[in-house]
Amino acid sequence: MDAERFRYWQEAWRRAGIATGSRDPARGKFYALNAYPGASGFLHVGHLRGLLYTDALHRYHRMLGESVLFPFGLHASGLPAVTFAQRVENGDPAILQQLADAGVPAEEKSRLEDPEYAARYLGESYRSVLRSIGVLVDETTYLTTIDDDYRAFIRWQIRALERYGVVVRGTYYASVCPVCGPVAVDPSETDLSAGGDAELLRYATVPFALDDGRVLLAATLRPETVYGVTNLWLAPGETLVVWHEGDRSYLVARPGAERLVDQHGGRIGHEVPASELLGRDVTVPLRGTKVPILESSLVDPRVGTGVVMSVPAHAPADTAAVRQLDAALRDRL
Repeated sequence: MDAERFRYWQEAWRRAGIATGSRDPARGKFYALNAYPGASGFLHVGHLRGLLYTDALHRYHRMLGESVLFPFGLHASGLPAVTFAQRVENGDPAILQQLADAGVPAEEKSRLEDPEYAARYLGESYRSVLRSIGVLVDETTYLTTIDDDYRAFIRWQIRALERYGVVVRGTYYASVCPVCGPVAVDPSETDLSAGGDAELLRYATVPFALDDGRVLLAATLRPETVYGVTNLWLAPGETLVVWHEGDRSYLVARPGAERLVDQHGGRIGHEVPASELLGRDVTVPLRGTKVPILESSLVDPRVGTGVVMSVPAHAPADTAAVRQLDAALRDRL
């Protein structure tokens, strides 16, 4: 079909109102909702693939003589629009190229740095694309999830579910980029800007007390191996800081302390060079035995708390590090 004929039939469909749903008790009904596209950028083939499948399905039921409703909306709340607006503000080259390719006027760029404006702007762009390719959505149903009435509906829904005990309030930790903002919204850990690999690691922290009352806080993915701890590792030349949390305080590396403050509150205190701690003993929780603090290059102060509990029986890296110790230090383990 040539472009002129296509536009002719699009206009004919619009005048006939065939995409507008209506109640008719004498006819069967068909309704299917396609997931609203998120306001993470301009429409791409992934969005259109799902919409075109749904469009074909609705067209089939119209041909059966049924009363059809094909609604459309925009998922504008949550993280996608925030991430998009942040990338516009940061001058992300890929986003700026998208704006140029879409013919966005230069004066709109600063306004797109506001997440709500960006979401509504992208929503109008989506509607224009659907019109241009002839998708028969009912435009009278168009909404965004940041419309006042939709927000009120969601608040009512959540409060009703809370009254029935179906939803509860709690703390939830998600992956976050300090530059782009949050990148993961569910257990799939999907990176909104890169399509994956936004990994969420859940560390357990284990306290090891010095004889003077100070406590080193080790981070581990295997807390059950505490019974096999032979020593603690610190990085060569590492500097720890005191993380004050309520009436307790712990020694950890600064990057870990900053994350702990973000997640649990408290404040960061003075620095303590690792050299002051090397060779001293700490008490292993649950066992009550004492093990030494040693240094190893396997420790990355940027990971976890910068304090690593060594369990050679379970961790090949710990076994290799222990073998590199001189005989006198190995004899202490």
